Amino acid sequence: MPIPTRGTRTALITVGGDRPVVRVPDALGLPALARLLDEEADRGLVGPVLHHRPSQVTYWWVRPGSSGSYPDGCRLLATDALVVVPDPHADHCAVASWLFMPDREVLTGPAWLAAALDAERTSTAA
Repeated sequence: MPIPTRGTRTALITVGGDRPVVRVPDALGLPALARLLDEEADRGLVGPVLHHRPSQVTYWWVRPGSSGSYPDGCRLLATDALVVVPDPHADHCAVASWLFMPDREVLTGPAWLAAALDAERTSTAA
């Protein structure tokens, strides 16, 4: 349940534990999301993705479980952490926005996300 932050259009939610999130730098997260959403077969496997503008990161909600390893700069938030999200009652939030919210309840598979991020890093390094 989001906790509104007084005087802002944001709220805080606790992530980690049974609600893990992967924090990904924009330089990797934004193109990876665009690529995954462009493919019909992949789109159905993507869970919620949030963009936090000030820190220039995307947050990917993933299923609990081991992921293998994420590329450098990515961090699995598997212990209690707070993430800033748009206040559900605000019309607009300049700080954070949902880039993708699936039509049905789905969380991204952690190993699948690790592979997708690794493939994106490899393609941009080439």
